[in-house]
Amino acid sequence: MNRLSRDDVLVRAKLAEQAERFRDMSQAMKALAEMGTDLTNDERNMFSFGYKNVVGKLRSSWRVVSSMEQQCEEEEPWKFEKIQIYREKIQAEIEATCLEVSQLIDNHLMRLASNDEAKVFYLKMKGDYFRYQAEVVGDPDRRRKIVSTADRSYKEAIEVAESSLRPVNPIRLGLVLNYSVFLYEVKAANKRAIKLAKEAFEEALQELDAFRDDAYKDSTIVMQLIRDNVSMWSSSDGPPIDLLPD
Repeated sequence: MNRLSRDDVLVRAKLAEQAERFRDMSQAMKALAEMGTDLTNDERNMFSFGYKNVVGKLRSSWRVVSSMEQQCEEEEPWKFEKIQIYREKIQAEIEATCLEVSQLIDNHLMRLASNDEAKVFYLKMKGDYFRYQAEVVGDPDRRRKIVSTADRSYKEAIEVAESSLRPVNPIRLGLVLNYSVFLYEVKAANKRAIKLAKEAFEEALQELDAFRDDAYKDSTIVMQLIRDNVSMWSSSDGPPIDLLPD
């Protein structure tokens, strides 16, 4: 794919998206990221969408096999080792995908990002993919390091967003949504998660009436997700909602 032009790579990525071959799409967007030019807003979204679908299917598979593993350990121990090996294979694929995304962001995309909106987008994405790693890593020391790296990425994104993006900006809201999920699910910092999400929602709500550009619909969708999480976290122990549906 290195010999293809930028336009050719984009055509291939869009074709793979239409065919729902998301591994192919992600690899096309990887090639685009490595070409050494800043991605447009649409291209950033394609980069995110391709990898989101790849890792989303892997996360779903990992949860199914992990559940089977736990059940077999008690009921059918003769199957346990085989299932464990398969779960570890899926885990390795998740970690490899997450590492690929974080390296692309560090080595190419952040370095070329031309505005703060792009920087927040990439830093949030990096935090998300370290969060996905943290979900599957069992070793306490490794998990602690991964969680710490995710936290740093989210915090850096929050600093940039708060200094340069309006509270109603959909990328800033998406960052708050996913960071609050990380705080609640991974760090068990429930009060911090609720406070962050609630304050972001209220700040965005104050600006919403005056915000009538093309991103208005995106902002209101993310705000609804944030409000749903705050309501759920405040009243029950149900699972939070984030930007990566399973």
